[in-house]
Amino acid sequence: MSRRLLSILILVLILMITAGCSENFGNAVSNMNANATRIAGGITDPENPDASPAETATPEPTAEPDGYYDLVSNPSTSLVQAWGRIYGLPSGTEFTIIADETQVAEFTIQTLQLEGWSETVRGGSASIALGQIRLDLALQAENGDFGSGSLTFQPTLDEAAQLHLNPRGAEFGGLRMPTDFIPALGDSVHASLTGAQTAALSKVTLSQLSLDNGVMTVKGTVR
Repeated sequence: MSRRLLSILILVLILMITAGCSENFGNAVSNMNANATRIAGGITDPENPDASPAETATPEPTAEPDGYYDLVSNPSTSLVQAWGRIYGLPSGTEFTIIADETQVAEFTIQTLQLEGWSETVRGGSASIALGQIRLDLALQAENGDFGSGSLTFQPTLDEAAQLHLNPRGAEFGGLRMPTDFIPALGDSVHASLTGAQTAALSKVTLSQLSLDNGVMTVKGTVR
């Protein structure tokens, strides 16, 4: 059997299976000869018989590489999932994470609550602009008072690729917060940027950091 004839038969079988999804098998069989004739003549689009196979071929989707997570375009993946997958990549793998303010806020607040601050941090949001992250939180103080507070960081990378959070002020509206609360906030922001709450626990080295127009972009390499 010639290679061309074998290719025709395979394509005919594919057409039969495809047709079976929308019409019964009998109709598929009755159209088999006509389809085979079209394929043998190089016609892949019956509605446009003059078109060449290159013109009618369906392009294959471009798969995103391992370590690339654009959560703004694909919000079905959370920031914690992205970091979890990156930490499972081989050493030396380059990665990129792009996340919006809502995704960063969700990650940061959940990190705080899981670290024992669930009675203190009741909710909140994040604002990302001009190289800064500001957290606006709904809080409950140690004495039971409810209120709100905000804390701003300006993260930077030094020449050795070390991350520095650089606090730019905090305001808790008169609420008396525990002394270790601000360091805990810093740890949660550090985790959103590196996947770990401290540099000692981090498994990545950042090469680029951008915080602007409501979007966080971090790039780096897995250690």
